[in-house]
Order: sequence, then structure tokens, then C-alpha cells
Amino acid sequence: MGVAQGGVVTAKRGRREAEARFRSSSSKPSKPFLPTSHSPHEGYLKECEDRLSSTEELWGNVVDYSKRNEDNHEQCQYFQLDLTSGRDAQREALFQHFYRVLQKAWDREKPSDCVIVSIDTNQRDYATAIGCRLRDRGLVVEIIHLASESDFTRALQDVKDDGSPFCVLVEQSNVKYSSCTVIMLHESIKIHRHMPLEDALVLVARELKRFSAGQSAGISQRAAELVGDFLAREHLASYSPPASIRHLLFLLSEGKHLYSDELGLLMGYLTTRKEQLQEPSKSAKGKKTFLSKQK
Repeated sequence: MGVAQGGVVTAKRGRREAEARFRSSSSKPSKPFLPTSHSPHEGYLKECEDRLSSTEELWGNVVDYSKRNEDNHEQCQYFQLDLTSGRDAQREALFQHFYRVLQKAWDREKPSDCVIVSIDTNQRDYATAIGCRLRDRGLVVEIIHLASESDFTRALQDVKDDGSPFCVLVEQSNVKYSSCTVIMLHESIKIHRHMPLEDALVLVARELKRFSAGQSAGISQRAAELVGDFLAREHLASYSPPASIRHLLFLLSEGKHLYSDELGLLMGYLTTRKEQLQEPSKSAKGKKTFLSKQK
């Protein structure tokens, strides 16, 4: 994660190549935009609507604010379960453990909360200012400056594929009227055209809280499922891996680099465990065959 112009935090995981592809070049002059209450070049937004969802569904979710208000624009640690505690306490300890693990994984892979897309470099300062305002509200923000308006369809598709829930489109007219277009991508796609900036900031911050609450509920549900799976295995034979193997499994779960000999140790251990599990079934099968022959 790095710092973009104006101090806006950027998430560079899934879209580094997209940033390079769409970031404007000083050798390419940007196309002029008329300073009207709405941009005359709306073909690219319409094209994106067609690609991301059906036109009929999308237009039912579009609000054009320019028509309503044109003038006002870790050190290694292992989880230890206290088996002497009560059943409820064990379940709660397991839940908290799995929740932390899942939350950590989500935070590590989490995309930007909002991606700001400006059509050309003329809106660079305005787009950066919006990014700073959103960052002040606790959002992780990424800014993309397009070389031309024709790149917008591909850029918006990349934003949606990367999982960012919100996109803010900045056009030339938005600078004059202090507005922007907010595109919600996390549920059914909703487009709020030329929304007054202050209203847009409130909307994005409010919707992000609702979106985050949904993510938290999903993590809780998954953690509860893992608790049930863990407790169900209490009735099966258990064993304790050697400390060296536990450490390697920990490094593997954290995505740390493992050397070839360490991977060999893990593969050897898992192969041995698999053979040990298969031996009882082979013995039972052999005993059954022997009894059949005796008859």
C-alpha cells in the first residue's frame, strides 16, 4: 500500500497493471469538456451500464442530481484451547479465534473502499481533493486518471472485478459545480449522477458502514461454521504434530516463504499421516477377505 498524490492512500493489489494502463500521459492531450451541468460525453457511462448489468435494471437505480439542484452544485503464536473450561467457554474461545483469523485474512486481501476515476488530467486536483475528504472519513481510496474517456468502460469493469464497493467518477462539469457521480457496485448497481459533493461524501461513508456490517456478519457466520466443524472432530482420533511441523504449518498459513527442504518435510509428514489413516481400512479389508476364505 502506498501514498498517492495529495496523501491519498492507494490499494495496489489487484489493479497495478490497470493503473499503469489507464493513468494519463502528458504526451496525450485530454479531450475538452463543455462546462455544462452535465457532461455531453455520456456514451462511456452508458456502455458500462450495458456491460455490468441490463440497461432496464440500471436505469431504475440511476439518480441524476444535476436535474434536481443545478445551481448548488507477529511473532509466531499458536492457538491454545483450554480443555478444562466449560463447553460454552470453549465454544466462545474458538469463535473468537476463528473470527480473528478470518478478519485478518479479509483485511489482507481487502480491495480499496472507493476508487476515484477522473476522465483526464484537468480534474487531477479535484479528484485528489475528493480522495482526501474520503480518507478523512476512514476510507481506503485509490485514484485513477484515464488517458481518454474511451478507457472508462474497461476501468470500471476492473474496479468491479477487484471488489471495490464504490466508484466516484469525476468529469469536467463536476469541477465547476462541485459535484461527482457515485457508482455503487457491491449490490445491484446504482448510479447517482452529478451529485453535490457534500451529499456524495455522506452517502459513500454511510453506505460503507452498511457494507462493512454485512462483511462482519458474513465473517461471524463463517466463524460459527468453523467452530461447529472443530467440535464435531472431538469424537475422532486426535494427535499432536511435532513442534517443527506446527511451525512450518504456521508459516504456510501466513503465506511466508518456505524452502524446498521445508516443503519436503511437510509433504513427508502429510504422506505419513495419510498412510496411517489408510492402514486401519486396509487391515479391516484384509480381515474380511480372510474370514470369507475360511467359510
